[in-house]
Formats: sequence, C-alpha cells, structure tokens
Amino acid sequence: EYARFHETEKLLKYTYDNYELVQAITNGNPITGHLNYPVQNGVKRSVPMVAGDSMKLAEQKADKQSYTYKVSLKKNVQAPISKGTVVGEVSVYYKGKPIPGIKSVPLVAQQSVEKGSSIRLIFRKTWDTVNSWLK
Repeated sequence: EYARFHETEKLLKYTYDNYELVQAITNGNPITGHLNYPVQNGVKRSVPMVAGDSMKLAEQKADKQSYTYKVSLKKNVQAPISKGTVVGEVSVYYKGKPIPGIKSVPLVAQQSVEKGSSIRLIFRKTWDTVNSWLK
C-alpha cells in the first residue's frame, strides 16, 4: 500500500509542478481581437460581443504560448438582435488542435440592436456607395 501512496504522491507532485489552473475565458469579457459582431440592417453596424460563459483550463506552465483561441461567428445575422443573443463561439486549441473534453464557449451580443428604418438603410447604402467611389 505504501508503494501505491508513493506513486500517487509522485503523480500529484508532477501535476502541481507542471500545470496550473487558469481562467482562460471569463463570462462577460470580450475575446481579444474579436470585439464586435457585424449586424446587417441594424440601427448600428455592429454590436459588442462577449463570452457567454467562463472556462477554466489546466495549462502547462512551460508551454503557455501553445494555447490559442479560435472564434467562429454566425453568418448573416440580421437585426433586430437582443442582448444575450448567441452570435458565435470560441474554442481553445493546444498546438493547433482542439482539446478533447473542452467545450466551446458561446459569444453573445452585449447590447440589443434594433432594425434600421428603410430610410436609414437607403441613406447608409447610398453613402457607402459614394464612399467606395472615392477610395
């Protein structure tokens, strides 16, 4: 029985020496590099998006740079959008591969965006067209 206890102790020591529990994603915080979600036909052209949940992760202390985030956004979401609407998800990757057993975290709209009036959308389209000619 002492041998089993000793092997368990070695395993725990290895874990504590080489890994640390970190808050990879925090509920309500934006994901770096992905602050806004484009909205079609809205009063606003985009809406701030934040993590809809938190995620803790055991990271290898010596290999932190190997962890990356992949953001997948829903396509062609049209206004109106309510606060809390899921607009995408973020996944954590280790050395470019998904981590088994780790689920994606939803990305949600931080604010509501109303649908733009027809007149607003016509003026916006006209302005965008004129701007594109001047570039």
